Amino acid sequence: MNWKKIVLSSVNDVFSAVNAVLGTENAGKTLGINPKGDKTYQIDKVAEKAYLDNLPENVTIISEESKPKLGNDVIVFLDPVCGSILAKRGSRHFTTGIAIYSKQLEPICEAIGIFETGDIYYADSSGSYKNGKKIHTSNKKKIDDSTIINCESHSIADRLEIIKIDLFKKAPHVFCPGSDKLSLSMLSEGIIDGYVNPAKVYPSTELIGIYLVKQAGGVVSDTEGRQIKVYPDMKHKTTMLCSCTKEMHAALLKML
Repeated sequence: MNWKKIVLSSVNDVFSAVNAVLGTENAGKTLGINPKGDKTYQIDKVAEKAYLDNLPENVTIISEESKPKLGNDVIVFLDPVCGSILAKRGSRHFTTGIAIYSKQLEPICEAIGIFETGDIYYADSSGSYKNGKKIHTSNKKKIDDSTIINCESHSIADRLEIIKIDLFKKAPHVFCPGSDKLSLSMLSEGIIDGYVNPAKVYPSTELIGIYLVKQAGGVVSDTEGRQIKVYPDMKHKTTMLCSCTKEMHAALLKML
């Protein structure tokens, strides 16, 4: 199976399908509650359908917008629209993501699409790429005046707790772009130097992008320094810390 072709074609089809409804009245129509407990909007389902139309019938599908579909082949993780709140209002500041894992939960490939720019990030065993060009994380090793850290959280309460963390008092440049996949993409090409989510996220769909970081030379763990495991469900949760180098990772861990 040519998974590279499938995931890249899928992301392009998601771009086309979502752009056709973006900014329309129906885009923000609420259709129900997804497995994560968030509202599902019409724009989410449009994006999900574009993925499903590209996928073989025999795969297991774990999507943020539907109940799991069990199959006998690989496991496909989908986050059709990361940043639905903005997307439903017509903004292009959101992303989409797909990851392919073996039945043994070994990564095969993944891709992230950035709606604002049209860029597509892709990773497989050969490395990480942006629009077909190989990319690498930055070589920063210390939390100095040029270090850029992105953070994320899933509630106002979590955000208030993040502000109290010593790291964010020391790091000179801290941003919260509203999409973890945007942060992980920027980390993979050396634009930012670290990403942290001290709140618990869903490993199956919210972690699309950690393979991109690893293949670009970065380091990934939870905020305790433990290896992150991906599970074929929406139940297991974890914190997340991603860094450009092992030295930066160690420095960030000391601050959390």
